[in-house]
Amino acid sequence: MEATRFITVLAFVVATCAAACSSAEEAPAPAQRSPVPGDDTPAGDCAPANVPPAQCAGAHWSGRKALVSTPEDERIASVTPDGLVVAVVVPRPDVADAADVLVATRTSADEPFDVPVAVPGGPYAMTRAALSADGLQLVLVAPSRRSFVELVRGSRAESFVRGSGDAFAALDEHARLYKLEGEVYGDPILTPNGLTLYFARYGTEATKTIYATKREKLGDTWPLATPVEGVGIASALGKRKVPSGVSADERTLFFVDEATGRSASSTRRAEACGFDVPVDLGDRLYASPDATCASLWFTAPGAGGFDVFRESR
Repeated sequence: MEATRFITVLAFVVATCAAACSSAEEAPAPAQRSPVPGDDTPAGDCAPANVPPAQCAGAHWSGRKALVSTPEDERIASVTPDGLVVAVVVPRPDVADAADVLVATRTSADEPFDVPVAVPGGPYAMTRAALSADGLQLVLVAPSRRSFVELVRGSRAESFVRGSGDAFAALDEHARLYKLEGEVYGDPILTPNGLTLYFARYGTEATKTIYATKREKLGDTWPLATPVEGVGIASALGKRKVPSGVSADERTLFFVDEATGRSASSTRRAEACGFDVPVDLGDRLYASPDATCASLWFTAPGAGGFDVFRESR
């Protein structure tokens, strides 16, 4: 009996050691390499080799020029890729967390903008507004921050009117049914092709607050969104990353870091990759690039308080 028990125990010890030793000898999985814009080494499976540099990679901005200045503190909301239509938000002193949205137009990049004109239906949420590339659509956030508002016009010479908003039905219904679990919408961004909508969901301690949704063609309803991944855009300790612009190739995201009060950009190797370590942009708040990343539009202190500026690379 004692011999049988000894053999049983010995067999158990040998089996346990064999499993432990086998596990110890296995090489640990290599850490995924951080994506580097323009590098020819794949970052995991998110991008093919020999990816060309991102549009905004290595950009250095200079030659600051004031483009919109009013007695109020305006904040740039959006600019069309050709730089001829700009939308700004101006805080409403009589309504908390609310703003008027003003649009200014010019016929040439060499001319000054017309006097900014408030769009109808305000006030809106004190957050970013998104112009379409042709300047004929404006996406805003309702004062409740639980739905989007669409304004449209037939030409740049016409005034905006309330649109149907049908494209946002799924997002608005999601907010109504689930109340976003305490979250609210903010800061929409339309890509130049009109097929991707970036926006933020604020209000919780979640680190992922920037979302994106894609549609097949213009006019389609926006599907429910998914979080945008990346170490450089994660919120922390209640300090948000406020999205302000995205490059036409969707590989560089611009945002304001509430933790530092400064603007930054983060680039990813390809659309399927996560965004990498941010690059500090200093006082260029709410920065947004033009179609080719040749110019950067932003808000900064100026003669009229906070004004709208442009720099080139």
